[in-house]
Amino acid sequence: MSEVIQAAIFSWDRWWHDLISIPYGSFADSYNDSSCIAPCMQVDASCVTMFVDAAFDVCRGKGAIGVVITSAEGGILGSGYKCIQARSAQEAELVVVEGALNLARLKGYRRIIVKGDCQIIMKALAGNVHSPDLSWQSNTIFQNILASSLTFELVYFIWIKRSCNVQAHEVAKWAYCHLAMGPSLDCMLDAADAPVSL
Repeated sequence: MSEVIQAAIFSWDRWWHDLISIPYGSFADSYNDSSCIAPCMQVDASCVTMFVDAAFDVCRGKGAIGVVITSAEGGILGSGYKCIQARSAQEAELVVVEGALNLARLKGYRRIIVKGDCQIIMKALAGNVHSPDLSWQSNTIFQNILASSLTFELVYFIWIKRSCNVQAHEVAKWAYCHLAMGPSLDCMLDAADAPVSL
């Protein structure tokens, strides 16, 4: 068992180093794209952006969620992951948003922008309206997210294209592929590589 844990930690360390070494290129362009920001948003240096995504296997009902936290300048502040069970891909996408809000609270962030590539979920959250496209099973999580978002000074939910969500997708994919066979090492790594339990 300890060999599996050590292998997962070693693999995570290598992957984390690769993630923070990725040249921003199109990621930075998409991050700074004014069309991604609502005109009424009051974004400043105190805001952090949380990119969220889920990797989900509909046949097994298992998956993983990934969150990447960036500063207003676009630098990566941290990353978190967790293995989950869900009834649908929509539920998995809601769980990752809920996890991002919990992580923001844990890290003390009060002004956040949550960006995800699930259009139905992000647009429903942005409008504070339960979409008829959401399944009834997801309604409880949806309502929990709306209630939780009221505890922050500022929260925006924004839908982005999948191509703009590469880092969060990679975190979720990594967690799903590397932790499916071993114990879940649910944690968050900040920019100083210090693991924090979720």
